[in-house]
Amino acid sequence: MKHLSLLLLLFLAVSAPDLCRAQTGGDWPFPAVPEVARGNFADLDIAPFRMRVVGTGYGLWGDYTEETPGGGPDQGFKTSAWGGTLGADWLLTENCLAGLHAASGEVNINPEVPGWDGSITSVGGAARLSLSETRWYWDLSLGVGRNRNRAESLLEGNPYREKKDLTQVNYQTEFGLKTSSGFTRIEPFAGFRYITLSAGGLNPYNPSAEGYTLAPDSARSMLGCRFAWEYATPISTIRPRLKGAWIHEFADRSVFVTDDGFLFPIAGQFGGETFSRDRGVLGAGVSSALRDMVDLFFDYSYTFAPGDLSYSISGGFHVKY
Repeated sequence: MKHLSLLLLLFLAVSAPDLCRAQTGGDWPFPAVPEVARGNFADLDIAPFRMRVVGTGYGLWGDYTEETPGGGPDQGFKTSAWGGTLGADWLLTENCLAGLHAASGEVNINPEVPGWDGSITSVGGAARLSLSETRWYWDLSLGVGRNRNRAESLLEGNPYREKKDLTQVNYQTEFGLKTSSGFTRIEPFAGFRYITLSAGGLNPYNPSAEGYTLAPDSARSMLGCRFAWEYATPISTIRPRLKGAWIHEFADRSVFVTDDGFLFPIAGQFGGETFSRDRGVLGAGVSSALRDMVDLFFDYSYTFAPGDLSYSISGGFHVKY
């Protein structure tokens, strides 16, 4: 969080001048900034999918979740998670971008059942490919990670402590259209994400329970829309954006996953078929392009479902060369 605070201070320093809308240029009704600097909007997620330049990116993220699964209020839990990504992107052709990114993170699990504690530590990486034309884009990524699940009894006389190493594989794809209305850029999108865990997980309520040795999987669809604007200042281009989405889970409802917007989400299995199949997401963010060399970004998202609330933030920078 110290790193994120420094990034926010730097962002405020570079965006302090009064915002002024530039003159419209080109085929788009937007400020006359080069396409290589503008990229596609929603261009700066935790590890940006759609940067149309070669460069290196670094991001930090944090996630806080309160869950009340179907077993009742005494079976809920809270998690706090954080992590980071570091990677590079290569522009293969004018319309094709490829990237490799390393990722690491940790999830602390605090069950409301007295006397239990748990965590997930993950290290992995992801490869991605992005195809983009004037009116559409298509993003794909494949990630592999090694997760260490820990469950521990804190009850007196029951010194249970268990760790299990799992392999996580996640595939994501997203297709979107690029349209506009006045000075508002509008991007409807549809996505799909599949995650599988090699050997199940640990139940923080009953770690020795049978049925958690199977390989669970999560298959989620995402439908939504992004809205973005662009403003020019003497030293940077400011891009605020909003997002709304609906997520549906088709597979195992026992799989818990950190924020769906992260390039490499961390997954674990807790407590049986308990989580909601449908959830909504609202998000807001802003990025600042500094003289076509460095992009700073900050994003916030709020996920809600019956018995499930999650707050996520991410921030970082992308250096172009």
